[in-house]
Amino acid sequence: MGIVELLQCVFGQRLPVASKRKSRSTRDPELADAQSAQRAGNLSKAADLYRRVLARRARDPEALHGYGLCTGWMGHHEEAIRFLRKAVEVEGTNAAYIFNLGSMLRISGEMSESLACYQRASWLAPTNAEAHYHVGLVQEQRGKLAEAHAAIDKALKVDAAHAGARTLVVKLGLRESTADPEASLQEIQTIIAIGGDADQRCFAQRTLGDLLAKTGDHAGAFVAWTSSNEAMLEKPSPPESARAEYLARVDRYSEALTTELCAQWREQEEDDGLPSPAMLVGFPRSGTTMTERMIDAHPALRSIEERPYFDALIRRMIEMVPGATLSDVERASALSGSQIRELRALYWQKVREGEGQFDDGLLVLDKLPLRLIHLGLVNRIFPSSKILVALRDPRDVCLSCFQQRFAVNLAMSFYLRLGTTALMYKHVMSSWIDTRDQLSLNFKEIRYEDTVTEFESRAREIISFLGVEWDDAVLRFHQRTDARYSATPSYQAVTKAVNTKAMGRWRNYKSELAPILPVLAPFVQAFGYES
Repeated sequence: MGIVELLQCVFGQRLPVASKRKSRSTRDPELADAQSAQRAGNLSKAADLYRRVLARRARDPEALHGYGLCTGWMGHHEEAIRFLRKAVEVEGTNAAYIFNLGSMLRISGEMSESLACYQRASWLAPTNAEAHYHVGLVQEQRGKLAEAHAAIDKALKVDAAHAGARTLVVKLGLRESTADPEASLQEIQTIIAIGGDADQRCFAQRTLGDLLAKTGDHAGAFVAWTSSNEAMLEKPSPPESARAEYLARVDRYSEALTTELCAQWREQEEDDGLPSPAMLVGFPRSGTTMTERMIDAHPALRSIEERPYFDALIRRMIEMVPGATLSDVERASALSGSQIRELRALYWQKVREGEGQFDDGLLVLDKLPLRLIHLGLVNRIFPSSKILVALRDPRDVCLSCFQQRFAVNLAMSFYLRLGTTALMYKHVMSSWIDTRDQLSLNFKEIRYEDTVTEFESRAREIISFLGVEWDDAVLRFHQRTDARYSATPSYQAVTKAVNTKAMGRWRNYKSELAPILPVLAPFVQAFGYES
């Protein structure tokens, strides 16, 4: 059976749309072996086999599609999108290919194009509930609730028992405050009893957890969130060895930096006429989305939300200074002046390609939380950058990471278990503590709790730090967020006025968090929180 007949969607979803032609795997043993390895979950082997097929037939749509899915499941989203686009170019009416491209774009935060793909797939396959459901999911995340209802109505007309669509109806009712909590609870429990694929069960259990948390059943909510994460663990995810290497790489960043090296880099800044972006970093769920939205409301500031533009520099740097045993800090030290200039130009090229043209007078704020671990490289390439570092009570951070549903890339896969969530927090924030006094960057730590309790005064401090005049539009940031999609789990919260509801939530789950509290205790103290 070929990949088109299997029609396995990103994260294990299935889109049952018939192929218009016979699979080439019946006459290409190597393609058949690749698909077999993919079905067995051996993604690395499958990707290698797909590459061999593509070396012989560069436009084979099944191989392009299969390779795109494998690389996406392994966390290489940019490469996955590139190959899925090629598959769609070859077979532009294949609803499964278009759907899967939409799913990968959604993971990468490209929501407008993702929505267009889902809408196209639903038009090509009008009797497919999954395609309509995903249109509804994206519309809900965009705050377009009427459009979300319309898409879900179509999904339920096709499949009245579709677990994901029924769950989204419950979620929409909660968002609109039109649903009866008891009836919603009964509906979610019915959906969970019916079952569904891993994604649908994950969504239903997470919605159940949110419902129970609202009613004050915190123990029940935590059990539901745990079940949601267990469903996610059934899907392809990075191996333990990859997670171990990720943490080791985080540690190496901080170990290689010295005060003298960072000061030297600042003195060597290239005078190429290009500006330096400001950056907003921090551990995920530390208030970065609220801060980014607030800043973006200022007419002299332009924010970029979680886009991989700086990653292009890292890849190019590795090409410039090859060597399997070299750390990124060692590579950065070896860069010449001309190479630094090339990397700076490459960054702004990627920004303009992704964001379009904008006024050169605007100060650009690049928000990507885990860029925190790469600040040494920022110090080398953009030593004049101003850095905002978001902090929040570590216990609330880890609870929120465990509770939320993230796209499962390498970094986010840590949050599926409470212990690994705390482990990642320990490595990342230890790296920050170890390097913050060594960097020659101009940085400011901002605590979430301070911002939500003293919003205007803290907002004024942030705007002043960035070097622009105050504008009252910053205070009204929540009134304009529905004009822009937020690719983060905070997309609902940032459409509301600043409040303190999320402060200290960890206390409701103190017994459930007990195993990780000793791990977090040093950071609670280091960042000035009460033990």
